[in-house]
Amino acid sequence: MKNLFTFIALFWAVGIHAQNTNITPDMLNEAYCAKLDSMALVMYSEKQYENALQLKLRQTEILKRMKGEGDADYIKCLGFLPKIYYRNNQIDKAIETTRKTVELWGQHVSDHDNLYAIFLDNLSLYQADAGKNKEALQNGLKSLSVYEKLLVNDDDMATILMHCAEYSWANGKMNDAVKYELRALDIIKDLQGELSDKYIDELEYLKRYYQDAGDTDNANKLDGRITELKKKAENKFNLEDLATAEGCRYHNHEALACAQYLLDNPLDDPQIQQITSYILTWSVGSPDVNIVIESPITDVLNAEGESQHYLTAYIAACIDYCLTHKVKELDENGKKKVLWQLVNYYAANRHITGQVPALEQYLSE
Repeated sequence: MKNLFTFIALFWAVGIHAQNTNITPDMLNEAYCAKLDSMALVMYSEKQYENALQLKLRQTEILKRMKGEGDADYIKCLGFLPKIYYRNNQIDKAIETTRKTVELWGQHVSDHDNLYAIFLDNLSLYQADAGKNKEALQNGLKSLSVYEKLLVNDDDMATILMHCAEYSWANGKMNDAVKYELRALDIIKDLQGELSDKYIDELEYLKRYYQDAGDTDNANKLDGRITELKKKAENKFNLEDLATAEGCRYHNHEALACAQYLLDNPLDDPQIQQITSYILTWSVGSPDVNIVIESPITDVLNAEGESQHYLTAYIAACIDYCLTHKVKELDENGKKKVLWQLVNYYAANRHITGQVPALEQYLSE
């Protein structure tokens, strides 16, 4: 922390608004770039966008001098600038810089990887914000074409599809808007479940696209479905819904969210007790995860008192791995990962529960 304060003092001594050309030879090193990056991110998180911009501009210029415009680190740094320009209400600069990022990445790194697609998607987003809907749609579809070839249905793919739907709608292409939104919703449903806020929120956009396409029948049906899902979502952690295997399967996403929450938060978190009940109930009735108790967990079962909480953590780690990797039981890699998740959880909570010898031995390894 002392080094950071020293750096801040030295930086402000030369002036945060100094021109980027005012760069001395001792600044041309990775360590100085890393400090600039760290400070810029702090400024950005604190919404000090002008200060963040000046720091990032200096880092970009240093990387350019050190490595050249064809270097991937330089281009990634350049690609972050538009986020700050956008927050700083400089939309034209955001578009100009993103366009350059796309050109440089495509020329020097790749014109068919995920980052190229994401840079194109960013460009389309800024163009749409500037009212350039035709250009936004063109670059959005180009981004989609690149990302489709990666054969990955992840959050980025869903985002690109949602943007294509929005730009199609803005260009009066209602049927295309419906088509892309439906594809995005399929991915969101698979990743987050149909009771997630994201899924329900996106259904509202689909309803609008149906309405503007003149498809009143589907719009009205969807309106009823949205109302139904919102009611279910209000009580989505109800244990009564887990009374059947079908009910457990319907709530796989909620079980995964509970498992991840438990592993990421301390035992004395006020929500842990309720989450523990949900995890244990779901794990008993689920047809999709078969949890086998092996050593050292069998030793934990024989322990007394608060150490019983680590059994729940183990179950949560199994749920996390199995549902994420779409397997019913742990494979060898899964067993290793789950064990170390449990050990890390124990390390973070043993001051609450006291020591458990069966887990304590792993801390020294």
